[in-house]
Amino acid sequence: MAHILDLAPELIHKIGDQLQSSDKKQLRLVCKHLGGALESTVLHTIVLDINKTNFAKSVDTIKSLAIAGITGAASRSTRVLVLGSLSPTFDPNHDGSDLIFVNGRWVAKTEPPDGPEITIAKDEMRKYLLSALVSLTNIQIVRWNMQRKDEAWAQVIVFDALKSLLNLQQLKLNLTYGHPDIPLAEFRNLRGIALVGHDSLFEEASNPNFKTLTNLAQMIANLPPGQLVSLDVKRGFNAAKDNSVDEGASLHDLLRFYPVDAPPLRLNHLCLSKYSIKLDGLTTRHLHYLNTLDLSAMVELNKTSGPPQQKVSDNSGPKSFLDDKQVVVGSSANEFWTQFARLGICLKNIKLDRIPPAFIAYLGHYTGLRKLALTGGFENGQESDACGSRFFNEALTHHTQTLEELDINACYEGLWCFGEHNLSIVSQCRMLKTLGISVLSDLITTTMSPESANAGIGTQNTLDVLLETVALHMPRLARLSIYPADRERNRGTLWGTGEPSTRHYSHVAYKINQYLRNYSSPPSFSQLPLVVVGRTVFKPLRITGSDSGATWHYQTLP
Repeated sequence: MAHILDLAPELIHKIGDQLQSSDKKQLRLVCKHLGGALESTVLHTIVLDINKTNFAKSVDTIKSLAIAGITGAASRSTRVLVLGSLSPTFDPNHDGSDLIFVNGRWVAKTEPPDGPEITIAKDEMRKYLLSALVSLTNIQIVRWNMQRKDEAWAQVIVFDALKSLLNLQQLKLNLTYGHPDIPLAEFRNLRGIALVGHDSLFEEASNPNFKTLTNLAQMIANLPPGQLVSLDVKRGFNAAKDNSVDEGASLHDLLRFYPVDAPPLRLNHLCLSKYSIKLDGLTTRHLHYLNTLDLSAMVELNKTSGPPQQKVSDNSGPKSFLDDKQVVVGSSANEFWTQFARLGICLKNIKLDRIPPAFIAYLGHYTGLRKLALTGGFENGQESDACGSRFFNEALTHHTQTLEELDINACYEGLWCFGEHNLSIVSQCRMLKTLGISVLSDLITTTMSPESANAGIGTQNTLDVLLETVALHMPRLARLSIYPADRERNRGTLWGTGEPSTRHYSHVAYKINQYLRNYSSPPSFSQLPLVVVGRTVFKPLRITGSDSGATWHYQTLP
């Protein structure tokens, strides 16, 4: 019998991949040979999340990295750095509220002074954090979710370290709690950048987000042509909260420093959330290599960044100065996709939450789509159903042989939901690995309301049909997400506890959950996927019966 020490390093890596993280660390400590073989696996990713529950252990980790320096194992083997909180006072179990209600108004809580343990921990961080991070010379990817208790000095130390890492290629930052402006123009080797959670870009002397986005535009202009391939910029929750669009929130602004005589960017991934985008001579030349496009919450010309069905009030007077800026940097979604189709770019991956007719036409011009995520936002049910019908009958038919991920989360019940009206085309998507789709609430049972019966969209229990479809026609499917959708008659109503839309969603989710808990498949099914309903995950379990043969059931995962 072969001893584990006689195995090739590749096989030891395979064994390590099957173990839990704690078990891999224990196996690495058995002997020097296994320690060397598993070093790159165990130390591939380092997580530093300094908070109230673990600051002593986290600071010890920082000290160890700093003392080991560039000769340490982490310096050789770590490729991914994940950063969380940088404050030993941050409580990850706290709800995040820093306000209390006093004398009829909300006021900021008074922070207690640091205790001696916290003071010592912060002093050690000031002493060792820079050296620890600089020692990780082979880091290629950094993901950092800044937290609300982070202090400016700690964030400055991290950025000073990161810009010195010559192998760093991908940087993803959540700026919601960012303090300093980020010196992105000093990062010379990035191939991908993602900024999430920044709010207003209006120029203010004290606004680090504005300075950071200016630095991003300078970095895009300064990097060697062809180096930057992924650009991901998502505005935060409070962006454009005044129902206006500032000029800085646009693709034009991100490209404003790029030399007109330089070779174009070779972007293959572009994600802009709550941004304006317009195709013209400045922007178009940088998009010809795109494979992935995400335009979630696209800010359309003369529309808010809020729900798609809401428009800015019409103004019969002269067009405002702001509208003049929008015309330069923005367009409607339909105008964008009309122009994009003319470029001849065949996207592989698309994510949208506004689906204009021109997008449906674009999908019908080519084949080869692999990932598609759609969340429909329409002015009314008639417009939604017309677009949904065109999507399944004219667009999806071109991509059934290549789609691996399809996610359709309909806002309202109708022809975007799964039913007999689209069963034949959905069942042709045999290459799917993940599927998300909304269902019609009245079809979860065999009793139908007149509203659904008049629509002519089927009478059989839709969950029976859906599971039969994925079991018999989608052999690769590993995950199925089932979404409730709101009733069309609730369009425009408020959300909140006790409101019709909220009650409807809860009721439909309950019906789906109850169905899955009591589900038993026909014996002919050879496989079923994992099913997700909201936050509840159902795992398929095969049970062998004495009479009826083996059947599939679902059990909830903790």
